[in-house]
Amino acid sequence: MTSRTLTLALTVALAPSIVSLARGPAHAQTALLTTGAATARAPQAPEQPPRVVLGTNVRSMRVLRAGEILRARPDGNAPRRGTAALGALLPALEAALGPGCQSRWVRVGRSAWVCQSNVEPTNVAPAAQQLPPVRQGAWLPYEYAFAAFGGVRTYRTQQDALNEDWAEQLERSMGVALTSVQRFGGQRWGQTASGRWIAYNELVLARPSDWQGALIDESVPSADRVGFARGRALVWPSAGHAASGSRVAPRESVAPRELVVAIETATVRGRPIWRTPRGWIDPRHLFVASVAPMPANLAPNERWVDIDTRSQMLVAYEGTRPVYFTLISSGRRGFDTRRGEFRAWIKLATTDMSNADDPALDTSTRVYSVERVPWVLFFNGDQALHGVYWHDRFGTARSHGCVNLAPKDARWIFEWAPPVLPAGWEAVFPTEDEPGLRVRVR
Repeated sequence: MTSRTLTLALTVALAPSIVSLARGPAHAQTALLTTGAATARAPQAPEQPPRVVLGTNVRSMRVLRAGEILRARPDGNAPRRGTAALGALLPALEAALGPGCQSRWVRVGRSAWVCQSNVEPTNVAPAAQQLPPVRQGAWLPYEYAFAAFGGVRTYRTQQDALNEDWAEQLERSMGVALTSVQRFGGQRWGQTASGRWIAYNELVLARPSDWQGALIDESVPSADRVGFARGRALVWPSAGHAASGSRVAPRESVAPRELVVAIETATVRGRPIWRTPRGWIDPRHLFVASVAPMPANLAPNERWVDIDTRSQMLVAYEGTRPVYFTLISSGRRGFDTRRGEFRAWIKLATTDMSNADDPALDTSTRVYSVERVPWVLFFNGDQALHGVYWHDRFGTARSHGCVNLAPKDARWIFEWAPPVLPAGWEAVFPTEDEPGLRVRVR
């Protein structure tokens, strides 16, 4: 799905202020070359902002507003490092004076500074929740629901709901994230993550997928030895039977989207046939990623993902070793996911996604809006890897350009992908020292 509106005060228009990911570590190293008898002068260290006493009793900074901006340096014009969540107690590490802050800047993480005018110093130990929060036994951070029909009304307060003083109307199937359900005025109401109230009987609860791909060990030599059944795939006693679909009774079958790993391959009538621990399978009945050359300049054990839009497969790599396999839903025709190599330019715990403000939108285009989409990695403008709660058709291209993942897959990729999202942060921008996840789409 393509995001046109990003919450947390972060939009695609912020891209120019992001630390450039194109500049490698060598860019920061200045070689001083001399000729003849000239003497090289030692490079001078960049001027440091004046440090000030933090205070012996100051242990943390309490964030006073949602989406509080963290800067890479104690300077209001410095690149954004991330955003912090309302109420988070971030570690107070040091303080410095700098432009753009009427009081002082406080470092609350690695290359992360916040203006003290927008936070509250405390003597309490740092304490912050890893975002998005997921309660035990659940696999999504919220209970999600959709407008049951066009014209579902939302209300700013409970009193507004009782007075029928509505704020906006939702079109059918627009998605909301529910934080609570309460009873007042003789009926049940759901409160959304944005604070609005909606009559609960005007919502249809989401049924998100609980499917998940597979973590693969070192015994798998190549990405094209792993697949998922397209439907119920038959398992045969020999390669010849598998290739011909012989009338000999098959041993058994594998369920749709069940993991299949080849421990040996044979060629029958010019086609590869897989031997699995359960018998022989024709891989034409499987989703299988094709093998492509490794990206250039791949660092040892570098984490990256390969997205094969033809097979609708994503393979996560550490260096040249495949470690995780899953099915995706990439952009459907007319909304193709752009092919190429990219770097994730931001990680967000959640964000709202909508096409309502798309200038190209016309009356023939369906308006969509989904709230609090989880585990988001934007890699090409507004195209992202992210979890979805509105469908379970992974293996089929159907998005508006993004790479849709089942919630459990999205969470695994998000937590595995660099850079780490610190506790209490809603979003983090990569830096030259901690570049974003490399993403290849083909």
